[in-house]
Amino acid sequence: AVVSTQSTGAAVQCLAMENITERIVVDKLIIMTQSLDQLIRLTATKLLVRLSTHSDVILFMVADELNNKLWINRYMACKVIQKIQTPLNKDILHKLLTLMWSDYTDHIRSAAAETIGVKGHGQFLHEELVCRLRKGNESQRVDALNRVIELQMMTGRMKSVFLRCFTDDHVSVRHTAARGAGILKFADTDIIAGLISRIRDDHSHKVKAAAIEALAEIGVVNEQIIEQLVWSAQYQQDAQVRSAACLVLAMLRVDREDVVNTLRDRLTADADNSVKKASMQALQMLGLKPEKDASLIIAIKEAVKKLGSKDSILASIINAESTEHRTAQEMDRESKSREQLQASSSRQLSRDNKSRPISRERTQWPEPKEVISREKESRSKKEKIQQLLSSHENKTPATKFLWRQSTPASVS
Repeated sequence: AVVSTQSTGAAVQCLAMENITERIVVDKLIIMTQSLDQLIRLTATKLLVRLSTHSDVILFMVADELNNKLWINRYMACKVIQKIQTPLNKDILHKLLTLMWSDYTDHIRSAAAETIGVKGHGQFLHEELVCRLRKGNESQRVDALNRVIELQMMTGRMKSVFLRCFTDDHVSVRHTAARGAGILKFADTDIIAGLISRIRDDHSHKVKAAAIEALAEIGVVNEQIIEQLVWSAQYQQDAQVRSAACLVLAMLRVDREDVVNTLRDRLTADADNSVKKASMQALQMLGLKPEKDASLIIAIKEAVKKLGSKDSILASIINAESTEHRTAQEMDRESKSREQLQASSSRQLSRDNKSRPISRERTQWPEPKEVISREKESRSKKEKIQQLLSSHENKTPATKFLWRQSTPASVS
């Protein structure tokens, strides 16, 4: 007789409640853990945990699913192993470690790392992560950083290795370290100093933006952080970094006058629209409004940009050349007309001179007495001026100027 799936599930549950650890029962329970129904998954997991207290074989049968081709089987096997009380042996631990580093799906790598930690092998996992961060290649270090972030595992040894990732040669490692510092919210002075150095010195805009966002996640505010964020909002070359700096200043609730002026300056003076949008949002987050004349300033700058475009410059040059050509032509016409007028006037004068008789006008010379009196007056004025100048020069100054120092007496 054909037995329905529901009746089969009910029969398996009844057998498991009677602590029957036959393979067919365990296999059915493992299949039920991969069901789409959450209630069926939880029930099957609880029954497997119950059976594991009666037989160690349950752990090995579940661990076989770690080799399954389907990712859902491997994922659910990790989750079930976490709840089974039976301790792990070396083979299962090695398989979980292989999944943590080599599985092609990230959530299974995370589940395998979590399983190792939950099963009491945290020290082993810690040493493995530190070793990968020190000696691994680029992808291995990125993977190790992701595991550290997910497991929230930060110790003294891990911190020293984590700080070295801020100065790694690969952008992906530095970016993951900066992002991880924000997720961990590790408000350590060395971590904050490392983030500030990445904002200031890193050549990748992605790393700079991640470091700025990490400062917002950590939430520490001091003078050094504010100065670096203000400088980044004004002078960083990449628009993404400037936008992040504007938003983080608002997220940290920094409403000083210089910060507000910087945000308003970015709103009106920045050439990138994303930075303008970020500065506007930052001002709104701080409960402030932009300047009243901000729209007018933006309109003026847009008009200046249009005037400074290539087409407008060429048009102005062409217009200037055409006006110069017109003025030259007009000047030529005016000069010709003047020459014609002068020629006509000279001809008219010559005709008038010919028609009129020549009359010599007599020049009138001044009287000698008047000439002599004028010379005497000029001489007397010159003498008076000379006397006034000489008397003024002989006067001693009433005030002693600071820059005039008396000459020191000669030392005998």
